[in-house]
Amino acid sequence: MPRKTAKSDALSVSDTEPVVTAPPAKKSKAPAKPRVKKSAPPAVLSSAAVVEPTTDQVAEEAYLLWLSEGQPAGRDLEHWLLAEQIVRSRLSLLSAAVHSA
Repeated sequence: MPRKTAKSDALSVSDTEPVVTAPPAKKSKAPAKPRVKKSAPPAVLSSAAVVEPTTDQVAEEAYLLWLSEGQPAGRDLEHWLLAEQIVRSRLSLLSAAVHSA
């Protein structure tokens, strides 16, 4: 039985056949840097500043809500969210009063 040579096993491309290649891979661009808004002057920020309550302030208010409703079980998240609104409202009123005086 005749042996196959290495040349006969390989694929050959003649000079007349076109060679198809994949297009060159595009270089990935670096991700765009996020644009940072220029901040307003301090005088404008202080009059419209949002005052965030502390965890202790919210916890105390939530506890008082819980007590006032008869210590119901399973409503802790509801009390917490309501307490955040109440404390934010108080702080913004206080802040507005201080800035208008």
